[in-house]
Amino acid sequence: MKLAAFQMSAATPHPERLPKLEAAIREAASAGAGADLIIAPELCLSGYGRGPEMAGLAQGLDGEWATRIGTLSDTLGIAVIAGFPERAGETRYISALIKLPGAAPQAYRKGTLYGDYERSIFTSAGPSTVIVEIAGLKVGVLICYDVEFPENTRRLAMAGADLIAVPTALPWGGMGEASGTGSFVVEHLVPTRACENVNFVAYVNNSDSDERFEFQGESVICAPNGGVLAKAPRAGDTLMFADIDPRAYDAVRAYLPYPEDVGPLL
Repeated sequence: MKLAAFQMSAATPHPERLPKLEAAIREAASAGAGADLIIAPELCLSGYGRGPEMAGLAQGLDGEWATRIGTLSDTLGIAVIAGFPERAGETRYISALIKLPGAAPQAYRKGTLYGDYERSIFTSAGPSTVIVEIAGLKVGVLICYDVEFPENTRRLAMAGADLIAVPTALPWGGMGEASGTGSFVVEHLVPTRACENVNFVAYVNNSDSDERFEFQGESVICAPNGGVLAKAPRAGDTLMFADIDPRAYDAVRAYLPYPEDVGPLL
């Protein structure tokens, strides 16, 4: 699989967000790039820091975002995973739109919300296992804070996920803040999740600042040995690529058979 990850600047005005993502999808699917899948950040279609107005911005899977991205996915033959606020009746979720060419759009809903800001607007969906097949590989989906719980990535690994896609909105400060070698989450936690499950993890962040938050940037794609295949800078829009080939890491799986040796999850 050829994977594209699109780190988007949070400073992008709301009317420009969908067109900017569409342009990134076209570039990723172009003859020169040939990506099978593109991943974009948490709530990238609305912006993360919109506050109470997020409830009114939320859309269903029949809304403009899903419709336009779906048309592009079908036309270009590329799968898309992108963060958006989802409306389901009177309930609002932080969700990832999942669109495969020729298939109906679906959503993964964030299992564990982070902090009072998210909890004041959205509903937690609880743990769930969402896996889709893209270019012959199994792709699981989590959102931001979800990946910080090892149970979530292990559940997907035990279900056969070759790659875990993680749209995120990691803010600057706290554990996200760079100190010496860089962000703890990016430099240590995400590579550990990849290594302990012997699969790929793509952690795709917002960058720069919006109305309320400053973001870490530094999106990263990690290999099953914990190595970094691609990494974005802290600031700005970045479209980066990586080849996702599980067979290239067969020796790592033989040496570190964690998913096989752990036994049934408690």
